[in-house]
Amino acid sequence: MTHAPKGPAEASDLGVLSALAPQLAQTFVSIASDIALVIDNTGVIRNVAVGEDPFTGSAADWVGKRWAETVTGDTRTKIDQLLSEAQASGVTRRREVNHPVDGGHEVPVAYAAVRLGLNGPVLAVGRDLRAVSAIQQRFIDA
Repeated sequence: MTHAPKGPAEASDLGVLSALAPQLAQTFVSIASDIALVIDNTGVIRNVAVGEDPFTGSAADWVGKRWAETVTGDTRTKIDQLLSEAQASGVTRRREVNHPVDGGHEVPVAYAAVRLGLNGPVLAVGRDLRAVSAIQQRFIDA
């Protein structure tokens, strides 16, 4: 008997991975992203893992803050959408947000997230988009 692939809503319960969320965050950063966040059910960041070239020195200070408070005001709704989508379906599509950094600059980051079990934390992994933004700006300037 063959089974059709499971969709996000039918995927296996990832709750068994909840206790490993900080280690998973570090693993994702080392293989596929620039930053990974472990977020609890209230939207508060509980763990931050950054790659070898951290794009912001303040990411470690985000622990204990609401994820939406770490981004610019115009992208906070995208954080709410990511968390709602993760709660509803277990996985999200990618969304781009901006983190404010020293000197009044912003760092664009594309995040996707997965919920680790029905009551587990959300693991959000992000890619630094500064290089992409610079290329886009050069194209516009030309």
